[in-house]
Formats: sequence, structure tokens, C-alpha cells
Amino acid sequence: MVGFDQPRLLAMAQRNRRRGLGLRIADAPSGGALVGGVRDASPGARAGLQAGDIVVELSGKGVQTADDLEEIASSWTGATPTSVTVMRDGERRTMIIYP
Repeated sequence: MVGFDQPRLLAMAQRNRRRGLGLRIADAPSGGALVGGVRDASPGARAGLQAGDIVVELSGKGVQTADDLEEIASSWTGATPTSVTVMRDGERRTMIIYP
């Protein structure tokens, strides 16, 4: 008999669902979420996010870790635009993410 860790599978499905931002992220050493890659045609790509950006705010909420970003992004329904603030080349930039 094979068993499955149902709560873990549901958590993985939540993190990997398509309606997300389309970003590969990790904790940034200085705080925030480091963008390692952006999926083509995703909301993140349409907003102009790039690998190397450090997300410090999403939907007006501060981002200290990659987990923070995932938690905030999971509450975004994708029905309305939202803002994302990143550090890029030492400058703070705010962009709009459209569904």
C-alpha cells in the first residue's frame, strides 16, 4: 500500500499553480526575495520583472523572505492589478502587475 502526504501535496500544488506571478525566487541575502528567473508570458514578465531583481514589496506589503512573497502572492486573486516594488541596480522601482 502506498500513502501520500496529502497536506504536503496540497501545499506544493498551491505554490506551483499557474495563476501565480511566474517567478523562481529565493531568499535574498540582504532581505527580500531574489528573482532567479521569470516564466515567459507570466504576470511577472508582463510587469517587467527580471532575474536579479529583489522583490521588497508586493501589494503594499513588505517582503523580507521568499516565503513572505509566496504568502502575499497566494492571496492575490489575479482579478485586479497590483503593485510590486523591487531593488534593481541599487534603485527602488515600482511596477504594476496585471492579471
